[in-house]
Amino acid sequence: MFRESSWFVRDRPAARRRIQWNCLVNRCSWIYVGAVLAVLFILRLAADRWWVVTVFMFGPRWPYALPLSILIPLALFVGRRSLWPLAISLAVVIGPLMGLCLPWRPLIAPKSPGPRTRVLTCNVHYNQLDAAALSMLITQTEPDIVALQGWIGKHKPVVFWEENWHLRRDGELCLGTRYPIRKVNLATDAVFKVGRGAFARYDLEAPNGTIHFFNLHLASPHEGLNAVIGQQAAAPTLLQANSDLRRSQAEIIGSWTKKLEGRFLLAGDFNTPPDSTIYADFWSPFHNAFAEAGFGWGNTYFSRRAAVRIDHQLAGPGWHCRTCWVGPNVGSPHRPVIADWAWLDPND
Repeated sequence: MFRESSWFVRDRPAARRRIQWNCLVNRCSWIYVGAVLAVLFILRLAADRWWVVTVFMFGPRWPYALPLSILIPLALFVGRRSLWPLAISLAVVIGPLMGLCLPWRPLIAPKSPGPRTRVLTCNVHYNQLDAAALSMLITQTEPDIVALQGWIGKHKPVVFWEENWHLRRDGELCLGTRYPIRKVNLATDAVFKVGRGAFARYDLEAPNGTIHFFNLHLASPHEGLNAVIGQQAAAPTLLQANSDLRRSQAEIIGSWTKKLEGRFLLAGDFNTPPDSTIYADFWSPFHNAFAEAGFGWGNTYFSRRAAVRIDHQLAGPGWHCRTCWVGPNVGSPHRPVIADWAWLDPND
């Protein structure tokens, strides 16, 4: 009769524990996959519809990756079959959940023979702007259009010191452009009252035709987000009111774009991350510069608690974005967004 060796008898409990750990890590890894997919689904389904999910939408995303720091070493130690679900989780977390972008569109878009239009946009946050830093950035990047929000006039001599700018200020909005401004349409709707957002449309005479350019700043959710910490009872009402207001503002701007003929660009502080249902309903049909031609997470607003991508450059049909990047700190909590746009066919 076969007898187990003393070595096998001694190590059988250790082998059993290893198998148990392997099963536990594998089970936890699949649970983690389900959890991150559920979070992503809930964000895309309910952000800006239910205030609780809206809070998470504006919150930090890096904590979703913390379980990987534990599960990956355990999987390498006790059983590598768990690496497959962890690889799926990693792709979901750094991709759609945290918003990693890869410059895919320039690889497939046809080359445009026309000149590029470089646009720089930034919410300069009034007195927080370092005017000298922004002026240096403009000198270095040489944009054709500069769209600023949260603007005050005292910065003008420093930022726009060159003489060949066509300038226009409308409330908190400032537009500096190398192209002549032929027409201006300002928002007069009640949802764009002072302090609740602003937008204007400018017809610019570019070398290859008229560009309908929108400079916009949608209502800020700061009051509601701050209430989550300091005035919890008021937070649900304030956050939902802000979501409803941004939805109304987006609907109005969208209706303006539908009436236009020709090429148009939108740039500014949307106060809306790409996860939002507002973004999906109103902005997803447009080309997003960073989503299509940027590399990285592209966060544009930085606070002590989180960093989110809420400043965008969007384009209607007929454009493609050659490149897009987020600029350096210019004093404001918002970072500038710079993009090169080109017409696919000037005759379309």
